Amino acid sequence: MLSSPRCVEAVHRAVSGEPDWEGSVWQEWNKLHCFVVGEKTAALTEQKLRLSTEGSESGNAKALADYLVTKGVLEEKPLLFPCGNLASASVSILTSANIRLDQVTVYDTEPTSNLSDIVANTLREIGMPDCIVLFSPSVARFAIPVLLKCSVALSNVKIVAIGPTTAAAVSAAGFTVSLVASKPSVDALCEALYKL
Repeated sequence: MLSSPRCVEAVHRAVSGEPDWEGSVWQEWNKLHCFVVGEKTAALTEQKLRLSTEGSESGNAKALADYLVTKGVLEEKPLLFPCGNLASASVSILTSANIRLDQVTVYDTEPTSNLSDIVANTLREIGMPDCIVLFSPSVARFAIPVLLKCSVALSNVKIVAIGPTTAAAVSAAGFTVSLVASKPSVDALCEALYKL
């Protein structure tokens, strides 16, 4: 199960150059289900790993868990789940649906070291925003404290989330989400922004 393009890239780096990947290992993997979150992850999986994917329309861990339950995956072997270090929300959603995972952390999500400077400089250039778009739960976790430190009154700013998991991270930080995109895509996000 691949939950993001970064997971696909990590798996691709791990198998690239492995002689068995081009032969017997790829053939065995290709016989298995490859579940993905989102269309972008599906496209990258098919391009880089040459694996057919399922569940791309899910868009988030909760919807994928529902999809896996309807597919009857619960009775099968644990799912290999290469993920980032902040995947705890996805993991708890999947395990609460009795989906067994073999979780492998393949990347760490950390804010850029100069995030505060970037935000401060941007605010000096454009002024206080009317709207902030957050593209992931980790962006919400990292950006909200920086925005507050830079004196952005988030209670006066419309916050738009790319999906429900990101909206939950904003709510957990104590702020209201004005709008959530109907699915995690650029088109759905543009539709949501147009409604503001």
